[in-house]
Amino acid sequence: LISLFYSAKNDTWDTISDDALIEFMKDSFNGTCRGSLELLSTDALLPLARHIHSLSLRSGQPLVSVDLGAVSETLFESELFGHAKGAFTGADGEREGRFEAANGATLFLDEVGNLTLPLQAKLLTALQRRQVTRLGTNKPIDVDIRLICATNRDLWKMVADG
Repeated sequence: LISLFYSAKNDTWDTISDDALIEFMKDSFNGTCRGSLELLSTDALLPLARHIHSLSLRSGQPLVSVDLGAVSETLFESELFGHAKGAFTGADGEREGRFEAANGATLFLDEVGNLTLPLQAKLLTALQRRQVTRLGTNKPIDVDIRLICATNRDLWKMVADG
């Protein structure tokens, strides 16, 4: 298996095997995990995500995990970004999304490869802006998260196939 590794500190992307990634992480915990680190892997990373989080400066905050394979397209924005009271039928009160819940902490998105292109665009916008807007509002909310993603899908093949 191959992992795509992004270092925000160096603003670089590299591909490495999962075994090499695990060795790299073991060797780097005292330095890299104190900063910003984002991983995208073809293997489930929840145990590694928990370990990264536990050794980070964010360890006093929760590790927020979302299985995107279990989130329907209609509930995606409400689940990740939250909603205001009355935003849709059944929205009886305000609800913070997973991004807000992970503010100052780590957000683990499992099965990110299952997202449709429109949902990928919404996720990318939130990540680039470092802001979310709850459904039913126009007020952006700043978020500071460490992001770790996993998928069992072959992302390279998906990109090549269009």
